Order: sequence, then structure tokens, then C-alpha cells
Amino acid sequence: MVTLEVPGTINNAWKSSRDRDSGRVTFTGAAWDASLAPGAAVSFGYCFVL
Repeated sequence: MVTLEVPGTINNAWKSSRDRDSGRVTFTGAAWDASLAPGAAVSFGYCFVL
């Protein structure tokens, strides 16, 4: 889980869920990434419009 300040409105996000579309947005990982091996990494992304 990570919280980021989004300077616009999210119009597309992948490999994550989010609690809102703008402002301080908290992203939560996708269900298939719920369990990772030590040292493993995940990624996610989003697009926004100003």
C-alpha cells in the first residue's frame, strides 16, 4: 500500500486498487500480488489528467 499526491484526476490505473481519483490517493496492490517471496517486487501505474 502506498499513498501519493495526485495533481489531477486519475483516468486509468493498472495492477492496483485506489480509494479515490484525485488528491491524496492510497493505492493497494492487486490480489495476485498479495504474497511475495523475500526480495521480490511489484509494480503498478496510473494516468491522470490535469
